[in-house]
Amino acid sequence: MKVKKRWWLATVEGLMLSSMAVCAQELKNPSFEESVDTRLWVSDRAANWERWGAWFNRETTWKPTLDGECVMAYHHWNIKQNEPSVIYQDIRDLPSGKMVKFSIKAFKDKGTNADQIEMRLEPYLGGGTLASNVYRMSDLKSDKWNELWVVGKSSTPGIRVLVVAKPARTDQRKGAIKFDCAAFGGVDENATFRAEPAHSNNVGFSRKR
Repeated sequence: MKVKKRWWLATVEGLMLSSMAVCAQELKNPSFEESVDTRLWVSDRAANWERWGAWFNRETTWKPTLDGECVMAYHHWNIKQNEPSVIYQDIRDLPSGKMVKFSIKAFKDKGTNADQIEMRLEPYLGGGTLASNVYRMSDLKSDKWNELWVVGKSSTPGIRVLVVAKPARTDQRKGAIKFDCAAFGGVDENATFRAEPAHSNNVGFSRKR
């Protein structure tokens, strides 16, 4: 019995250490409460998050929110160009070869006709796509919070997490999408995940529909 107990304790300790290693560097400012400018709380840029493209802004007055007072918002109705709009964060201290999950909650306004939202993982500081989940507007419930996620394995130390919004393939662009409560952490390589969108490039885990 003592041998079994010691084996069990060693297994638990190993799992705890593995989890600690994966999460040694946590996602920063996951609910976008912190402004990039400490003197200007209403800044449209969130601390620790970079962006490119147009009209993917931090909002301090939009409702509803899930946590705190702020969201990131994709102003789809204002988009004039055809290029995507992106927010991303580099997580430096993740060991190579770790399976991770990046998620965020999204609130699609009724009538929003954007083309897609892509959840993507890339190597630290950018590069080729490691894993991707693409959500069409039909995948998201309107006027409700939806969880968007992607799972993949780091190929080198560190990783980049991205939310990529692409506009409608028409000039008649409508609506907006709010984002809140981003999350990042390690997952079991043998885990199963539900509600995966049809357009997926996740690797290294089993899928369950």
